[in-house]
Amino acid sequence: MNTQLQSLPTLANCANEPIHIPGSIQPHGALLVFDADLKLTGWSANSDLLLGINPKLGAHVGALELDPVVLEGLQEIINTTEGGEAAPLALEILIHNKIFDVVIHAHLNRIIVEFERRELASDAVASFALKAHRAIERLKRQKSVESLLQMAVEEIQKLTA
Repeated sequence: MNTQLQSLPTLANCANEPIHIPGSIQPHGALLVFDADLKLTGWSANSDLLLGINPKLGAHVGALELDPVVLEGLQEIINTTEGGEAAPLALEILIHNKIFDVVIHAHLNRIIVEFERRELASDAVASFALKAHRAIERLKRQKSVESLLQMAVEEIQKLTA
């Protein structure tokens, strides 16, 4: 049997990733879960450190001292929830002078609030997105596989320079 093939990542490897352990999350993010009455039902282990809150099971969202923008987003999700589901709402907030992207959505009658620390400002992300969009448009116009591959190399060089 080829030992190289055994070491390649597969879907079976996903079960061994620590992210599936309750309370675990990537260190640059945090997670809060609420029921329909906005009582805390779950959180990531790093929520207190990253968000500066003191989570307690069953605590109402008002006791957590979350940013008012997040509270408004939670209300919007409650207002748009149908059948226990609501489409994601993306927000940006500051916590301890650090920028966080926040995504709030409802799933299976739970309201999930994801916080991810962002290292780059919005304008830097937008600038990169525009460059990437231009690169994709150039790639679409290629007429042969050879020219497509050559253009892909050139565009990746520009994006990563």
